[in-house]
Order: sequence, then structure tokens, then C-alpha cells
Amino acid sequence: MKILITGPRGFIASRLIERLADSAKADQYSITTLDRKNGNLIDLPAYFEREKFDAIVHLATMFLKNHEYSQITPLIDSNLTLTTQLLEAAARAGTPHFLTFSTYYEFPTPASLYAATKAAMGPLLDYYARTSNTQITELYLYDTYGPNDPRDKVVNFLIKSALAGTPTPLSPGEQQLKLLHVQDVCSAIEQALKLKQSDSEPKTVARYGLAPLEAPTLKEIAAMVETAVGKKLNAQWGARDYTPGVQMKPSIPHPALPGWKAQISLAQGLVEVAKNT
Repeated sequence: MKILITGPRGFIASRLIERLADSAKADQYSITTLDRKNGNLIDLPAYFEREKFDAIVHLATMFLKNHEYSQITPLIDSNLTLTTQLLEAAARAGTPHFLTFSTYYEFPTPASLYAATKAAMGPLLDYYARTSNTQITELYLYDTYGPNDPRDKVVNFLIKSALAGTPTPLSPGEQQLKLLHVQDVCSAIEQALKLKQSDSEPKTVARYGLAPLEAPTLKEIAAMVETAVGKKLNAQWGARDYTPGVQMKPSIPHPALPGWKAQISLAQGLVEVAKNT
């Protein structure tokens, strides 16, 4: 299978590339990457037509928890314009499969401008699914984590705080957090690429939610971090308010991906991350 992966420098994309390039899978996948900074975005339709990709895995995105006025244009360019350009090129070239990603932050209403740009892609995906021969799949993610994650995410923050032993101001900690290991995300991508819509099915976007094995509260995660690192977290519960718009029990209103289930427990994943911190 000849696959184009966008955003290869990103956390998930880089791990997916490593996974698919593994010697055990090397004969199954031929991987090409597309980075917006490398100049490959010139005449995308001609590029797609020439390369004859079997699938596009669109992982390039711009994530902002909070945004500044100056970031509006690059946010829209990355999450809407680029995605539309890729969809148009795939449709013109007759690329069989286009796989893209969204976030639980969309529900019940977008919690940030980033989430709003992801939600705004919905009608565009529907349009291309209806008017082209490209099968479009959209996977909805909860928060992700894994070893050597350079992002400023909750798992890294808690582990580093526990190791440092410094006072750590936190919210009351009763909100649930659904954390999905990056390797479980990668296995879901592999499974999604195997799914084919039959000719008798209506031409619609196949939308699926990827759920982890458990949904602990932040307080429960903190206790698991303490076990993983062997040190107490100097947590100051309630020193901070909940983030505006926080989902106490996050959910994704889409069915599970057929044939896939998360395999890595949070306890197992935290030990792995702690060893690499």
C-alpha cells in the first residue's frame, strides 16, 4: 500500500512512520511524507496524479489551546485550507482513501478556535465524500500520550512534577481524562486503512471515535503517576480553577472503529513514559 503521510514531524505521524517502516511491515507499506515546509505543496493535483497513492493519512494540524489574533490566519490555513487542498487533489487524482482526524474538543460545542476549525471541516469532508470516488474516514481522538512526547501535555507535566517534587497547583481534579497511547492510535490507523466501503453503501464520511481502555479522573491519574515514578506528587488540589469549558465526562458521539480496540492500559503506558523521562 502506497501511503502519503502529512505532518511527519508531529508526534503521532512520526510514530506512525516508525511503525510502518518496521522491518516486519516494510513489505506492506511504501511511505511518502509531505511537510508544508519542504515545498512539496506546489501543484498538489499533479503530484497526486503522478504518484498514484493508495491512501492519504492527513495528520498535519495546528493545535492551539488558546489563540492570539495573529494566529487566526495560520490556524485556518493549516486546519481548513490545507485539508481542502489535499481533498481536492485526492478527488482529482482518484485517490482511493483519505484518512483524517478530529478531536473530542468539538463536543458538545467547540471548546477552542482550534476545535472550531476541526468542526468546520465536517461539511467539506461530506462534500468530497459525496462528489468524488475517494473514501473518506475521520477518526476522532481523545488526548494522546506516549514516550518521548515533546508536547506540553498532562502526562508529561505530572511525571516531571512528581520527579521534581515541587508544589504543583492543580484543579480540584474530579474531571475525567481519556488518554490514548500513541501506539494504540497507530494501530487504529492501520485498521482504518483496511476498511473498505462497499459500492452499495451511500457515499458518506465514515466517522469513528477512538476510546482508551479507561476514563480515570485527574486525581486518579496523579495516583497512577506516583506509582509509575515511585515518588509522591506534591499536588495542591483546588489551587486552580477548572479550565473554562472543561468536559467533566468527555465523550465522542460516533461509533467505535470496527475491528479495533485499545490494548495499552494507562498504568502500563505511564510506566513506559516515566522510564523515558
